[in-house]
Amino acid sequence: MNLLSTYKVDKEKKLFNQIQDITNAIENISKEKYLFTLKKKLILITNLPENVIDREIKLFLSLKFNFDSGEFRNFFELKKLITASISFFGKLFYIVLFSKKKNKKRNFDVIVDDITSAEIPLLRSLLENFKSHLLIGNEKIKTQYNYLKNPSLKYYDKNLVLSLLFSIITIFFYSLKISIQNKKNILPLTSFILFRFLKYQSLFIDNISKYLIQTRPTMRSSIRNYLFKKNGGKTTACIQKSLKVYGSWDLFHDTDILFSHGKGSFLNDNFLGNEIKKIIPVGSLSLEQYWSKKAKVKTLNFDVVNLGCNILSNFEDILKDKNFKNEYYEQFNWLVKLSKKFTQLKIGIKHHANLKLHDEKEIKIIKNSRVERIVKDNSKDINRSYNIAIQSKFVCTWCSITAYELLSLGKPCFFLDPNGTNESFFQKDKANDSWRIKTYEEFEKRVVQLVYENKIIKINNSDYFCLDSKNVSNKITHELINF
Repeated sequence: MNLLSTYKVDKEKKLFNQIQDITNAIENISKEKYLFTLKKKLILITNLPENVIDREIKLFLSLKFNFDSGEFRNFFELKKLITASISFFGKLFYIVLFSKKKNKKRNFDVIVDDITSAEIPLLRSLLENFKSHLLIGNEKIKTQYNYLKNPSLKYYDKNLVLSLLFSIITIFFYSLKISIQNKKNILPLTSFILFRFLKYQSLFIDNISKYLIQTRPTMRSSIRNYLFKKNGGKTTACIQKSLKVYGSWDLFHDTDILFSHGKGSFLNDNFLGNEIKKIIPVGSLSLEQYWSKKAKVKTLNFDVVNLGCNILSNFEDILKDKNFKNEYYEQFNWLVKLSKKFTQLKIGIKHHANLKLHDEKEIKIIKNSRVERIVKDNSKDINRSYNIAIQSKFVCTWCSITAYELLSLGKPCFFLDPNGTNESFFQKDKANDSWRIKTYEEFEKRVVQLVYENKIIKINNSDYFCLDSKNVSNKITHELINF
């Protein structure tokens, strides 16, 4: 059966069953005969183990799945074969044109891959623990740290590229043939595997390190991690940055260590296809760098503040209940309703300072109400949103991991979850239930307790959500060295 074309998840099922069905479909597609023969060809060219290529294929398939609609994107339609062919040779020509001979090998204690300018401030204390480091990203960044701009398709090892050029062209035509035979466009998958191999083999030929760290879980690669170790690396690690979610972000992880916020903040469900050797709770790197190690800036404070979570930019990557959108926006209706009943309350929505997509529906809901929408405040983002949260009386969110971080500081933070159906982020774990508010009446009651009655809410199991974060960098360093 052509699952790439026909598979569609049953949206009437529970999310737990949906995510199982999706991962099973990806597993089944990866075992189909035409991909099995392609895999054998890729093994001959790259000399990568079969299990590494197999995991990268599954990762690719998960990246091309639309979790919102519940089906694979039209990426694989045969009519896109001509465009995919042009793209393949365009990329290959670009790679050959900008390839270069590698120089002498460089050795580092730690490499941090897939860096953006936003990640660099998080790493200050961690990098101080190592004698040498290399940060790698694909954009131009001015920084005091040792940074390598490694743009996609550029500066690959010339000898490697030229030695495989004939084989790459051969497998292109083979992929073209089986695409036509099976009436599906698999060229993007072929190029994904081949060009990742060229990228990371070229990178690690002359940049050797003991440890490879990933700070953004959206970037994952079994090929990268294998080639890192093949060229002298010891340990790979990923650092938790957001709530665990049913969706693209938390499928097919491949890492030695996943450093989690708390003892239960990342539950490693086997059916998600992850290959994680050890989950080690250490606390929040963000909380360490922007709160524990920064001066506390006095800024806006609210009676009630809702912490935004940039959900629009990742909407297709999240598996959602059919009522997800309605209930997501219902939380803003709750804020408006509260502001009308308690006119003296100062109520705000605080979004990330780097917010790029402004939600017009959210803006429309709160228009002409007393709910204030904040993106940037007077603090220049020195404390992120931690200072606003700490200085406010009642804090809530839809799905920001800041809630876990605040609980570790002894600050109650609730998840607004109308009707209690947000299983995308709160799955089967009962520990979250005491912090989920499922009705407007409960929301209003909690606000009255904290704002008017000054009720003290005891937090008994904060380590489950997030450990004390004063020394996260030292904990990570210790665990890496002793793994």
